[in-house]
Amino acid sequence: MTSTVKISKQQSLMLEYYISNCPRLAYNGEALKILKDSDIIDGVELTDISEEFLLFKKHGVKLSSHTPGMQITLNLARKDFMNCFDGNHGKQLLRSFELSDAPTVGLHIGYSAERVYKMYSCPNIPAEGTLITDRDELMSRMRKNIVSFKNEVDLISPDKTVVIEGLDYHREMDVQWEIQPDESKKNKNEILRTISRYGINAGLLFVTDPTFQKELLETTNARNESNEIGYLLDIGHTYVTADTKIFRGEFLGTIEDYFANLLLRLGRYVRQLHISVPQERVSGGFHDAHGIFKAGEYLTEHIIELTKLSIEQAPWVRVITLEMKTGLDPIQHVSELERQLVYLHGKLNTRTSIQK
Repeated sequence: MTSTVKISKQQSLMLEYYISNCPRLAYNGEALKILKDSDIIDGVELTDISEEFLLFKKHGVKLSSHTPGMQITLNLARKDFMNCFDGNHGKQLLRSFELSDAPTVGLHIGYSAERVYKMYSCPNIPAEGTLITDRDELMSRMRKNIVSFKNEVDLISPDKTVVIEGLDYHREMDVQWEIQPDESKKNKNEILRTISRYGINAGLLFVTDPTFQKELLETTNARNESNEIGYLLDIGHTYVTADTKIFRGEFLGTIEDYFANLLLRLGRYVRQLHISVPQERVSGGFHDAHGIFKAGEYLTEHIIELTKLSIEQAPWVRVITLEMKTGLDPIQHVSELERQLVYLHGKLNTRTSIQK
């Protein structure tokens, strides 16, 4: 069944469309020209603070800043979170806010742990002794760090909205050790002990619960005197989480029901969407593969229908990002994601203008 998404006049005036970066894109003149000439792509979303920021700006390409600096801003549960603004690296981080063009600056909500090991194709795993099992303590830390982060953003770009993004909750799985970072491989035994004791979602206690997320936003905004802190709804993350919770009996209903339940709580806060297609695991369930749309495939159509639902229930969404990995060279990457946006726009059946 297809349906027409209802986008308000206010939304149509506010929506901006960004695409994910790819290696060497900022250095490819032809790809940059395609970006600048595009009638639907507004710009590129970046997660680092390298010289690429300046190169994109030099060529007149608009930018969206998401988890700037990535690893240093990845976890809002850290007591030392605000140290990310120290030193030269911190100055570059602040500069990235100033140079970005999108109306939002995104942060991952983080983990229920002080420190995590970076993992690929599964959730990051807490370091031993760093788990935070007290809900109030976790809430307090995150609330404090969000406000402090927003204060820093406001000093540079007071018109930008800070948005926090929920992570994905997985079915139990075997870790693919051959693809893990060196630090994680060196601490394999410790990581396996943690997984054995707490499961693959060891670091995700509370943080994937929409009730926790809603309370975090409500209580943080109650103490916030400037523009409201918002939510970044990652469609792929939410799809993986919904499937897992249904499989584990932690949510009674369908994936559509899960999205509806989340949007009932968080829809008014949603300012940005990340859209991509998850990949089904051979062992069951899904993982966030940042896949592209494939016309006619069930999973693509399901993601698009859930995107429609999300836009309908999120009246203040301002930014839509195709967070997709193509594996293509810069010219092909930009061309493919332009086609992907045109395809999405056509499936949404909106009356919004795609002219810049």
